[in-house]
Amino acid sequence: MTTAGDVSFRPARRTDVADIATVQHDDPEPELVGLAGSRRRARALGQRLTRAEGVTNSTRPHTVAERDGELVGFLAYSIGPSTAVALSPSVVGAVVRSCGIRSVSFARRLPTRRRVAIEAPADTFYIAELHVHPDRRGEGLGSQLLRWAIDESSRQGIETMSLVTTIGNPAQRLYERHGFEVTRRRVDPSYEQMTGRPGRVLMVRTAT
Repeated sequence: MTTAGDVSFRPARRTDVADIATVQHDDPEPELVGLAGSRRRARALGQRLTRAEGVTNSTRPHTVAERDGELVGFLAYSIGPSTAVALSPSVVGAVVRSCGIRSVSFARRLPTRRRVAIEAPADTFYIAELHVHPDRRGEGLGSQLLRWAIDESSRQGIETMSLVTTIGNPAQRLYERHGFEVTRRRVDPSYEQMTGRPGRVLMVRTAT
């Protein structure tokens, strides 16, 4: 466990999965809302996907941030190129249980999502997820999580970090303040119609 001020960081445990699902999906992101067709279905789908994927995968470690014993945020990372979530039986089951008959619409929207997909460069410290509890935003927790990731990348001897986010995501300003720069951009009119955001960007940070 490491600490920064009144926030402590530790590896996620299996018992954290419900709290992590709440942090990430209680206020679902526009992309998942667009895929699922409504905020309610996106919230249910996101939480089921988190449970299906788990939070103790050694290839994508999750680190949680706690304040006063409460899980207030988390991040997940991997080393190397980003990879899409596999359509395993558990993932397909989560989609069907959350979307019901609308699962067909979900499947039809996936190609739209793929048109703005960007793979992160190989051999980088790739931040796959970084989320703060909706009720704790504005408290500097996102910066503390990102600072932890930068320090962890340095501890592992990895000079280049990367992440992918949607164009228009307010968090992009946070990433820029910590030295990340946009190096690639993909836009698509259908994606913008589905999510309200033009597309996605790859952001890269190189240690100096």
